[in-house]
Amino acid sequence: MSLEKLPGRVAAQPEGVRVPSEGAPVKSISIVTPCYNEEANVEELYERVRAVVAALGRYRYEHIFIDNHSSDRTVEIIRRIAAADRNVKVIVNARNFGHIRSPIHALYQATGDAVIGIVADLQDPPEMIADLVREWEKWLFDGALRQEVERRKSGNVPHPQDVLPADLAPFRDRDV
Repeated sequence: MSLEKLPGRVAAQPEGVRVPSEGAPVKSISIVTPCYNEEANVEELYERVRAVVAALGRYRYEHIFIDNHSSDRTVEIIRRIAAADRNVKVIVNARNFGHIRSPIHALYQATGDAVIGIVADLQDPPEMIADLVREWEKWLFDGALRQEVERRKSGNVPHPQDVLPADLAPFRDRDV
């Protein structure tokens, strides 16, 4: 297996993405897409994923395509996409490792705060990524809020502004 990346490439925001306010932490999302003979689908999948992330607006992202030794033009197409978009990484397996083992290597290479797997055959719509990210953010907020409630119950309670992360600033004065 080889991770193909041009020298000096750094993941960037997709064109049209709103930049978060200064000082707010920027989260990153890794999209992992296993491929096997998906030449008919990878371009559409890439475009739809890119559009979803651009609409979310406040995340950096990487899209990792891992090819499981395709015999069609899948590798050629994803290499072309990666050459034009710094957010795209390509892993090409030297042989077919199967649909379970193949994506594992891509998971190990993912650098995002969250990793979302989406298959290249478009069985699941890429637009569901927005729903998954919303649920992830809700889970992060609920966890921080639950932690604050437990601290208050314990009696050893610092001020909420000293406890909650900066990205939860709108909720700092909320009474729990």
